[in-house]
Amino acid sequence: MSPRYAIYLAPEPGTPLWQLGSALLGYDAATGHDLPFPEVPGIDPDVWRALTEDPRRYGFHLTLKAPFRLADGVTVAGLEEALTAFVAQRQDLDGVRFGIEIRHYADGTGFVCLAPAGPAPDLSALEAAVVPHFDHFRAPLSEQEKARRKPATLPERERHYLNRFGYPFVLDAFRPHFSLTGRHAEPERTASALTEVIMQEPGVMKFAPKTLVLFEQPDSASRFVIRRAFKLGDASKSTSEDQGGGAPAKPVPGSNKS
Repeated sequence: MSPRYAIYLAPEPGTPLWQLGSALLGYDAATGHDLPFPEVPGIDPDVWRALTEDPRRYGFHLTLKAPFRLADGVTVAGLEEALTAFVAQRQDLDGVRFGIEIRHYADGTGFVCLAPAGPAPDLSALEAAVVPHFDHFRAPLSEQEKARRKPATLPERERHYLNRFGYPFVLDAFRPHFSLTGRHAEPERTASALTEVIMQEPGVMKFAPKTLVLFEQPDSASRFVIRRAFKLGDASKSTSEDQGGGAPAKPVPGSNKS
């Protein structure tokens, strides 16, 4: 299958938030390498590996434009040119403080994430600009891809967004977050344990986006990696990063091998 691309926000590789988030997922998307898991109180490392399996595929990120395949007639070089032009018209965003949050499902399951501790209008405005601006680069979803979103279970507004933009949680349905686990039955227990981990890292939870980051998934069996970062407000300072590039995330204290 053809590669997929995604436009994300992510802390710069090597920064404390990138190091912590990547270590919690056991994967550094800047280098493409596995990382030792941190010690999460009360959760067996094998259990933690299973809980983080889904977000580990994507790397530590906040979604702006969800993963997509390129439409016929467009190229990744064209996408990169468009990103370079787009960021030249945008400035760094003010810092937003994040904290642990649980996103619940109707069946009582949920996933744990880092989410803004208060309103984040700049993040919402940026997402609302990115989603339609880059949509012509996106190939339509296949029926199988659409079915994975279970459209029959979505509210009408989100079904419309799924059909229009290939992803249901956009524009006024956008809820910015960094996923730390997949969906599971005891998110409250997990959130409590993660809060203990984060309390050991004072000052880490503030995120001031400086770049838009293009992630790439070479094929369906691979994880996403950072392809290139584009500095907001300065088209001349986009940086190329691939599986061998970027500063590797380092584990937080008390780590166990994944």
